[in-house]
Amino acid sequence: MTTRVTLYPINGVTDSWQDDPFDHSMLPAQIVPDVTIENVRPMFNAETFSWVGSEMGKHDMETLGGVKYAIVHRFEVPYLDSGNADLKSAELVNNIAACLRLIRPMRQFASLMVGNLRPDGTIEIQTFSHPVNLMDVPQLHKGFSLRNRDIQDLQSVANAYLRGMNGQGEKFDFEKFRMAVSFHDTGHFAVSYWKSRFILWCSAIEGIYTSQNKNHQGSNVAKERINGLSERKPPSSPLVTFNLSSHNRATPYPMWWRTCTKSETALLTETGFQSVFLRSCPGVIWMQTETF
Repeated sequence: MTTRVTLYPINGVTDSWQDDPFDHSMLPAQIVPDVTIENVRPMFNAETFSWVGSEMGKHDMETLGGVKYAIVHRFEVPYLDSGNADLKSAELVNNIAACLRLIRPMRQFASLMVGNLRPDGTIEIQTFSHPVNLMDVPQLHKGFSLRNRDIQDLQSVANAYLRGMNGQGEKFDFEKFRMAVSFHDTGHFAVSYWKSRFILWCSAIEGIYTSQNKNHQGSNVAKERINGLSERKPPSSPLVTFNLSSHNRATPYPMWWRTCTKSETALLTETGFQSVFLRSCPGVIWMQTETF
């Protein structure tokens, strides 16, 4: 058997001089079984990427060699028979990375890496995605780094989130939520035209809080549901103050339930997406209002 490792780099953690300095004693932090967030510097040495040194530019090589923190998945596979396991591992890690972006959107430089773990703890990289060098993020996100509370939030929602992303069956329409996550994640990397990012994120928010039923559509419904949920359990992100002067705001909590079908309420609760998007979407809307 061979131990394989899939890594998804994280931009960085908060510094000691920042308001919320990172407590390194929390690492490695288990997110779900066999998946952790940890300091991966000991896995790398001067030779890790030497085999592609003549094929890549200086800046990309520095990006690859500079990875310090990452989402890590370790798994055992039969020797020389890792193809299907690699695909499943990459899907798992990419899903968790997308969930972390909902909680704490950050710049992204290096991307997915896969290889064998040697007996000395270093990694033999066999395949990796070309660095994305995502610098052009909304102004609010440019200073974002990983905090301890972001890891705690990820730990609290990851299992339910993965059930929703992997769920199948007749009881719930999981595709509604997978599509919202896809819109949000695609928008994060949509740098060529800022309106594309804005539209994708708006679509993600409306997709999670509205439905095709004519009585459950439109921005007013989405705003009311977000405000109703956030008043029950305030998220860590600041909230935008919606202008709902034409809408009845006297009873925000009952409005949330009046505008949500029973099946939608059950689905949100069952999958855990309510928790994920409650934490993220109001902050995304606030960010859009401030930035665009």
